Amino acid sequence: MGKKNTHVKHEGTITQIDGTTVYVRIIQHSACAGCHVKSACTAADRSEKIIETTCYTPDLYVGQPVWVVGTEAMSNQALRLAFLYPLVMICCVLAGAYFISHDEAVAGVSALLSLLPYYLALYLLRKKIKKSLVFTVEPQHQSENL
Repeated sequence: MGKKNTHVKHEGTITQIDGTTVYVRIIQHSACAGCHVKSACTAADRSEKIIETTCYTPDLYVGQPVWVVGTEAMSNQALRLAFLYPLVMICCVLAGAYFISHDEAVAGVSALLSLLPYYLALYLLRKKIKKSLVFTVEPQHQSENL
């Protein structure tokens, strides 16, 4: 059975076009942001993000509503890099440092400090990672805006 290549879409608005680089503002909502009692709830969360993409589609303009599209595989890779790998590293270093030192404070500090080289490596490899996490932009059609 083959793996489906599903897409993840976010609605956005073009904020800037610089040659083939397009900057799109998307609004991320928490799962409950659409709830009718969100104003009384502290769990409701909403934040704006600017997504930078390379786009060769002609006739795009600032203020145009678009879809920012990524693959599910790309989304999974980003989640692994941002959350899974650091969590596994913290747990392993915490267990190993506690096993060696038998001191909770040393183990805790060691686990937190182990993230420094990880995030430094991500920073140094950001251009390579950026090439593998490529979003595309698709103009919205009038029927999609209704």
